[in-house]
Amino acid sequence: MLFTGIEGVGKREAALMLAMACNCRRASADSDSGGTAPCGNCSACRKVHSRVHPDVLWIRPAGAFIRIDQIRDLVYTASMKPYEGRYRVAIVTDAQKMNPEAGNALLKLLEEPPAQTLILLTALQRSDLLPTIVSRCQHIRFRPLCRAELASILTEAHGVEPVWAGVLAAAADGSLDRAVSMSKGCYKAERDGWVDAFEDLYRAPDAVKLAFCEKVAADRKNLDQTLAVLKTWIRDLAVFPYRPDLVVNRDLGDRLRQASRRHSAEQLAAFLSALERAQHRIASNANPRLALEAMTMEMTHA
Repeated sequence: MLFTGIEGVGKREAALMLAMACNCRRASADSDSGGTAPCGNCSACRKVHSRVHPDVLWIRPAGAFIRIDQIRDLVYTASMKPYEGRYRVAIVTDAQKMNPEAGNALLKLLEEPPAQTLILLTALQRSDLLPTIVSRCQHIRFRPLCRAELASILTEAHGVEPVWAGVLAAAADGSLDRAVSMSKGCYKAERDGWVDAFEDLYRAPDAVKLAFCEKVAADRKNLDQTLAVLKTWIRDLAVFPYRPDLVVNRDLGDRLRQASRRHSAEQLAAFLSALERAQHRIASNANPRLALEAMTMEMTHA
C-alpha cells in the first residue's frame, strides 16, 4: 500500500495503526464478531506503538537516501515467517528518498510479496516514485486537514487561544505536525519581525536591503519558513480589500488594512512573482543570498 500526502497529515500514524490492527491479540480474538480496530492495550499493540515489535519493521532514510542495503535486509527478513505476530509489516517512510538501486530491489519484493507480509510505503506524492512501484501498490491519498478541524485540534488538544489557532491552522497548509510545531515555537515573534522588515524594505536604502537579504540567507534552517511567511503576508495584502474573512494573519487586521492601501494590485502581483522566482532558484541550488538580492531589487522597483 502507498500512502501519499504532505508532511504532517497522518501517513505514518495510519501505518502504525494498521500495523497494530494486523497484530492486535484482542482484534484477532474478536474477528468472528467483526472486530478489526486495534485495542491499543494488549502486549502486541503496546510493542507496535513503542516500535519494538519484532514483526513491524521501520525503514527510514539513512542520511539523504534509503539505500539498497536497507532494502536487501528487508527482503531477507520478509522471506522468513513472522516471529510472534500474525503479520509482518514493513513500513518504508519517505519512500521517495529511495535511490534507484533501492527502488529496483524493492520492486522485486512487491512483485512476489511473501505470505503474511504487508508492505506500507509513505511518500509526498506518487510521481516521486518509480511508476513500476506505484503500479504494484494500492494508493491512498491523504488530504490536508481543513482549517476548522486544525484550529479545533489546536484549541482543544493543545490549549491554543482560538484566534491564534485560526492563524496557525491557515498558515500550516493543512499539516497538523506543522501547526503544532508552530504553536510551541516562536512563530508569532518571528512572523511579526519578518513582516516589519518587509514593510520597511521598499522605503529603505540599498544597503539596508542587502543587509536584509544577508540576514534571511544566513538562517538557512528557517529560510523556507521565512519566505512562506512573506508569501502569506503578500497574499493577505492582495485578498484583504475584497475578502478580509479569508486572510491568514487575521490577528493583524488593522495592520493589513493600512498596509494594503500602500500597494496596488499590480505591485502585489509583482512582489509575489519575484518571491516565487526566488523560491524556485533556491530550490534549484542557486546561492540563497544572490537569489534574495535579486528578489528584493525586483520587488522594490516594481
